[in-house]
Amino acid sequence: MGRRGMHSKEEFRELSLAAMEAHLVEHDASMMSLRKLAKAIGYAPGMVLSVFKSYALFLLEVNARTLDAMTLFIDEALSGSEHLPKSTRLCLIAEAYLSFAEHHPHRWRLVFEHKMPDSETLPDWMQKRIDGLFLKLSEYLAFDGKETDEDREKVIKTLWASVHGITLLSIDDKLFVNSGMDGRVMIQSLVENFMSGNEKGR
Repeated sequence: MGRRGMHSKEEFRELSLAAMEAHLVEHDASMMSLRKLAKAIGYAPGMVLSVFKSYALFLLEVNARTLDAMTLFIDEALSGSEHLPKSTRLCLIAEAYLSFAEHHPHRWRLVFEHKMPDSETLPDWMQKRIDGLFLKLSEYLAFDGKETDEDREKVIKTLWASVHGITLLSIDDKLFVNSGMDGRVMIQSLVENFMSGNEKGR
């Protein structure tokens, strides 16, 4: 690590984000703070605030990188699956989501546990990442073109809330004990039944 003041603004930004990501490999985000982060990278807390504006916005940038990594992970899971049925590809997305959470539980949790202060709105660059994830799902759901945007959003978010719930229970080891079921089995059942019901309702 270079001495304090030797990093450009972009280098400092990367240094800070990488330090938080390294922390999240083994520890929960609640065990880090602005002061601890600054100490870890050898700068004063004021420097972190001057670059990121607030600790909340700093964590939001960490989450943005996590969503980028998650999206790439899902795209890799879909690679070469063009010939498969839409239901199978949708299941691949859901299973990749679970797998990412299992491999990066603390980063995954921070995405959903972090809340912006009431005085700060969600930036466009973060909203676009969230919308992009839901748009990916809509490609594999059975829509006939008659639904409103609100109807589509409701279906997509209902499905993903269910996948998210299974994922949360799975990484918390709170799935049904001795049932012979794991998160992937439940996700496969969920998607198959969801797709079947969605098609019948058309």
